[in-house]
Amino acid sequence: MTQILVVSHKSTYTLPKSISPLQSESLVADEAI
Repeated sequence: MTQILVVSHKSTYTLPKSISPLQSESLVADEAI
């Protein structure tokens, strides 16, 4: 799962801010865990 999270982190920075909020929420949840 960690590798997928790392990829999602990179993709989030690459994607526009309009799309990032949805992923950013999941990233925050993953970091909280």
